[in-house]
Amino acid sequence: EKVFREIDLDGGGDISTEEFLSAMAIAEPSLFHEELRFKVRQRYHSIREALNKAFADEVTDGMKSDAMLSKAKFTEALIPLGLMQPEVVQLFDLIDNNGDGELSTQEFMKGVQHFAPACVLEDLRVRCCQEYGHIREAFANIPMKTWAKQLDREGF
Repeated sequence: EKVFREIDLDGGGDISTEEFLSAMAIAEPSLFHEELRFKVRQRYHSIREALNKAFADEVTDGMKSDAMLSKAKFTEALIPLGLMQPEVVQLFDLIDNNGDGELSTQEFMKGVQHFAPACVLEDLRVRCCQEYGHIREAFANIPMKTWAKQLDREGF
């Protein structure tokens, strides 16, 4: 069920051919992909910040609520972060789920979750540390007997 939800990018309850092929391409192991995954994990916060700004600019410039980011704007936002042109193009192509040459915020977030899942956990870790000082402290008030239970979405 979890894998299904991860591949179902639009949350429509079914997996399109594009969604399936996109997930398989993103998961493909290769030396180039591994190096790119490392760079994405290393620069995740900067990438997210740069793309948030790029998406915000699109919303402001175009006065549209469902902003889309072109490959050119995506590249323009990420090149200053130390990624090379072929890496940015490859990353864009991997996470452009429907292959239309534009990224929605949803495509970007799901794409990064598939391509470099550790980024999502790193974001959670950083937020716990910022708010509580240490990860252990974030969960210190949870009774030990509760630790044995599995968490549902609401509990998490």
